Amino acid sequence: MNSLQISYDDFFVPGKGRRVTVASDHGSNRVALVISNTTEGVPFSVLVRCGGMAGIINFAGATARSDRREQERQFYFFQSMFGGNPDMPFRTANFGAMSGGTRVLKSSLNEADPTGIMTIVEVPGLLHRINPGIRTLGHAPRTAETLGYEGDHSSFSIADEADAKVIANPDIHLLWLVQKNASDTSEWDGDVQLYPELMEIIQSTGSGTAAQVFWSGGGVTAKEIAVSLKYGFPILLPRGSGRVVDSMVQALDDAWHKVENVHREALEELFATPALTRNLDCITVIDSDGNGPRQGQRWLEQHGFAA
Repeated sequence: MNSLQISYDDFFVPGKGRRVTVASDHGSNRVALVISNTTEGVPFSVLVRCGGMAGIINFAGATARSDRREQERQFYFFQSMFGGNPDMPFRTANFGAMSGGTRVLKSSLNEADPTGIMTIVEVPGLLHRINPGIRTLGHAPRTAETLGYEGDHSSFSIADEADAKVIANPDIHLLWLVQKNASDTSEWDGDVQLYPELMEIIQSTGSGTAAQVFWSGGGVTAKEIAVSLKYGFPILLPRGSGRVVDSMVQALDDAWHKVENVHREALEELFATPALTRNLDCITVIDSDGNGPRQGQRWLEQHGFAA
């Protein structure tokens, strides 16, 4: 049974990731890199690395900095949900864990201690630490703010500026980077329409399953929820995780007076789209505190992610 406990400070080791490089394959302190244009669909090289997966879960939501208390709350929630708590032992099947492929740093790379902090993109690496059989993938848009690219794969670099606060996540096996083309960067939602195609392919193999877990998040997360509903993926929303997830839960409860104004327009559009609302029963709401991890384990069992 999985009963590994990992402390927050043991996971985010000071300086870890400073020398992470991207390469054509995954190895010691290297992250395998695949670059594709938005018009190309899912690259074959990504599909090959996903071969044999029993299923895949994508973790999406907030990547903004939060206070230490909230970071630890999220860290230990997912650790407990996937078996890191010896009081809640849980066995997970062989599947892929996917999220954004970057790591947010507490300070910039030019500081002496460029330590990572907990955001949703860290969940795949945490799960791999609990269960080494889980394969980890990252997908990210190539944006002008965080990712550098000189037009030739051999000169590709991520966050190489001295004041960069985002690096390639050192705990993923594969980083799939999406761009408009070699000359043009992408918007922040450039990968939102593509990575669900990968999930659908894995799910449609007959032996696989695919699901989405959201935590907090903003405008891009609202788009991801809508895309997930279009595909009919099982969706897990932890109530109390914040921002657009809580607004979505309130909308599901028909408590629109509680929905944050910044999210109202996107959610009203979602609820006005029959192609999406017919799949609302794909959504499961659990608590983000208290018994939430145990509720999450039951959801994993229900959708085939338990061994």
